[in-house]
Amino acid sequence: MLNTSTISDLQSAIGYTAFAVGFLQIAFTIAFIVFVEHKVFASDVFSKFNIVLCVGGLSIAFTNLLNALAVVNPSLAVPVIALEGVTEMSYVWFTWMRSSTIVKKTLPLTICNLMSWNVYLIGPVICSIQVLAMLVIHILQDFTANHPPRIFYTIVKVCVGGIGTTVDSALVFAFFQFLRKNLGVNEQDATVDERLVITAKIGLLSCALLCGTLGLALISLILYPDPLNQLFMALAYANGVLIFSVLIWLKVQLHLSKKNNSDSITSQGVQVRSHKSNVSTTTQKIQSGKPSTTAR
Repeated sequence: MLNTSTISDLQSAIGYTAFAVGFLQIAFTIAFIVFVEHKVFASDVFSKFNIVLCVGGLSIAFTNLLNALAVVNPSLAVPVIALEGVTEMSYVWFTWMRSSTIVKKTLPLTICNLMSWNVYLIGPVICSIQVLAMLVIHILQDFTANHPPRIFYTIVKVCVGGIGTTVDSALVFAFFQFLRKNLGVNEQDATVDERLVITAKIGLLSCALLCGTLGLALISLILYPDPLNQLFMALAYANGVLIFSVLIWLKVQLHLSKKNNSDSITSQGVQVRSHKSNVSTTTQKIQSGKPSTTAR
């Protein structure tokens, strides 16, 4: 069994490592947006997708950093939970914005509306309550498992996890349904949006990773107040960095697909203009070689 000192050391090591990786990820994302995406699609630089992705990447990186520092300063647990909420909402918003088209194509309208309510209203409210509950716990300085604020906090955490699981399950079902209907379709079929297929494939991976994160967080809640719960929570936060790396990968793949489509359209336009030019030249030659009908 790990002692408290070893658990604290592992929590710090995991947090600092995850922060370093997360910081590099966000640096890569910003560089990609400014130096790659801007050159091709300037209007995309300050898109809502980029803003939410960058906010989420920064928040999960600093969540890991503050969680590592919380080993020596437990009061940092409040900003950790606040950043955790920002991360959760950023992930859900980004995923929903990218996937809502697929969901609307595969799920009933009622479920789509319920998911939208969860994403934009219920989720943010519960995440805010979660932060307030942790703040009360630290103000009262009572960390016992059976203390009412702690029980309330646990209930709120379970609700947050429930919302995440519900949205995640619906997305997995929608992705599977969409891929089942479209993977076997002729790639030349104009009705199949390659970007949606990419979103569905990579979306399944991010959903699988989110299930792992929720599982680690649940184990952490069950283990409280055993110090080992902090280790599982640190692993959950570190897994969040991995999830955002998948979202960044999705962004890059969507950009490449959009660029390829743009290049293809441009190439087709050039070919059409070239064909029209050749036809025009041929017509002029025929006309210039026609026998004159003018009387001599």
